[in-house]
Amino acid sequence: MENKDYEQIELRSEKVRNIIGRIPPLLIRCGITVITVLLAGLAVVGYFYFTYYYRA
Repeated sequence: MENKDYEQIELRSEKVRNIIGRIPPLLIRCGITVITVLLAGLAVVGYFYFTYYYRA
């Protein structure tokens, strides 16, 4: 009886680990998009900063 309960608990734990272990693809896409937008914004700001800084 005790062994059967242990197997059920272990089976459920494996299912839960599989669900928790996967990273949602939407989260990855949003993260990559945010990083890309920040880097592009930094590049644009840097371009205008150095353009006007060296022009003056």
